[in-house]
Amino acid sequence: GAAGGARVGYIALLPYGSSEPSLQFPTAVAWRTLHAAQVERLVVLPSCRGRGVMRALLSACDAFHSLGLPVRVKTGRQAVHDTFLASSALAYEGHREAAVCGVRRPLKRYARVLPPEAALPSPSPPPPSPPSPS
Repeated sequence: GAAGGARVGYIALLPYGSSEPSLQFPTAVAWRTLHAAQVERLVVLPSCRGRGVMRALLSACDAFHSLGLPVRVKTGRQAVHDTFLASSALAYEGHREAAVCGVRRPLKRYARVLPPEAALPSPSPPPPSPPSPS
């Protein structure tokens, strides 16, 4: 994203495949197929948060959506997950428990990036309060 030409954030996406034929999408490489993409990194400078930069960066996911591929975001931090869920461009998908088969792993939370037609409009700010009588 940019504000007056300045770099204020970045996004990194990773498409991945499946051996399940019903979930595969062809690529330019004949033997490689995809079934989804994941946002691996989404970073916005603290001074630019709350200004629509995250939503603008998530628009990079539209290319995957246009191919019918779902896109998700994974995080282990509750505060980041809460920020994601406050966005109308993301929806809760699920989580993976902290311990799997006796191996200690941090809890992971997933949110699905909604395609533009499914995203809800951003909430409107509340109307200004009427002046108090004096």
